[in-house]
Parts: sequence; C-alpha cells; structure tokens
Amino acid sequence: MRIRAALLCAMYLLLTYLFPVLPTLAGPSQDGASDNVESDVGRSWTGAIVFVPGDPAPKTTAEIPTGRRLPVVVYMHGCAGIDRRNDLPWAQYIAKLGFIVVLPDRFARAYREPSCHPHRNPVVHQMRREEIAYALAQVRASAWVDDLNVFAMGFSEGADAIAESRLPGLRGAILSSWTCGRVTGISLPAGVPVLSVRWDQTSPWRWWDSAETGCADKFKGRDGFRDVLLHGKGHATYGEPAARDAVGRFLRDNLAPAH
Repeated sequence: MRIRAALLCAMYLLLTYLFPVLPTLAGPSQDGASDNVESDVGRSWTGAIVFVPGDPAPKTTAEIPTGRRLPVVVYMHGCAGIDRRNDLPWAQYIAKLGFIVVLPDRFARAYREPSCHPHRNPVVHQMRREEIAYALAQVRASAWVDDLNVFAMGFSEGADAIAESRLPGLRGAILSSWTCGRVTGISLPAGVPVLSVRWDQTSPWRWWDSAETGCADKFKGRDGFRDVLLHGKGHATYGEPAARDAVGRFLRDNLAPAH
C-alpha cells in the first residue's frame, strides 16, 4: 500500500509539473454576486494607473473625479508592462489634451509569466483581449465618462489585443508599434477609425533591413484609416514628434461634440 501511495503521489507531482494550472480567464461577473470574481481580470482595472486633465499626479480608478464627464482613452501597455519611458509619457501627453487616460495593468493579475515571445505563451493574448473589454465596460458604467468619446490606444502587445478585438462603440483606435507579422486580421468594427503608428524598420544597410510589407493592406476597405510610418529601426513611439502630432490630430479630428 505504501508503495502504491508513493507512486500515486509521484504521478500527481509529475502531472502538476507538466501541466501547470493557468488562471481562469473570466470576464466581469454578470450577476454581481461576488466581487471575489472581481475575477482575476478585475485586478487589471483596480491596479490601473490613471491620468486626468490638469493634474500630473497618477491616480487609481477609484480616485477619478466625478465632477464632469470627459472623453476617455483606455491605454493598453506592451508585453513588459507599463513603461515609464513610453507608456506613461503617452498617457500624460493625452491627458493634457483633455482626456482621462486609464492604463490597465496586466501584471496586477495572478498570472504574471512573461509574454514577449508570443508563441511561448499564447494564453496571454486572450488575457489582454479580456482586459480591454473589461476596462471599456467599466469605463462606460462610470459617472465621469463622456460615453460618446471613448477611444482605445495600445502599444505593441497591447495594440495587437485591440486590433484583434471586436470593440463596438469606440470613437477611434490607435495602434502603436503593433505586430504586423502576428496580427492576421483586424477585428475592430469597420466603422471605427484607426491610426497605425509604426517604424518602417529600415536602415542605411539594406541587407540588414527587416521591414514588414503589406501591413497597411490589412486595413483595406476601412474608412478613417491612417498609417504613420516612422523612419528607422525602433519600437517605442512617444519620443517621435511625428507620432505625437499624429495621435493628437487623430484624437481631435474624431472627437464628437460635447453633449
């Protein structure tokens, strides 16, 4: 009996090692029964960083002022988390344009394995799509949102998640350094204006180039699409004046009149 028990224990440990349990990818609770099911995805919202117009200090979603309704940008960070040299400057820049900017935090969730090699960790892509859908639902249920002016912006992995999501009701979407080679198709509704900002990945030495081709073709037939190419090899976009000008113009041009 002892040998049998030891064998069963060894088999259990082996299976646990080979097939680790991933977190349940649950969306917002439909019945509101338990905030325990603030679910894992809810942590990305409660752990979000927020910037509001006229105040450079970061806030939490619970600290957003409710005095008036303002346009909102939900900003999805890349695979390495909220970056202080790219994502936070973007959020502060957009807040200065008069928007509330919410940055959900994927790494506030229970599953924090790295995902910068997408083929090694495909479960994260589902998590990121879940986070943008959850964040938009929370935004629309809030007292501080101008619900005619809800935008989404993403960087790298976060941009891929937006591109691959069906997100009705968006005023516009901004895809910064999205992964052309990984995103097989654009799932955003056809009527949603899209701004693509990406590096052309060219260099002075042509043999060194890894420029992606056909990326803009994925948006064929979409009204309101604009593709801004930054010359050179890069990833972060905030430091480029052409990128900032394009984002500011896109947001202003697609803003619905206040109601």
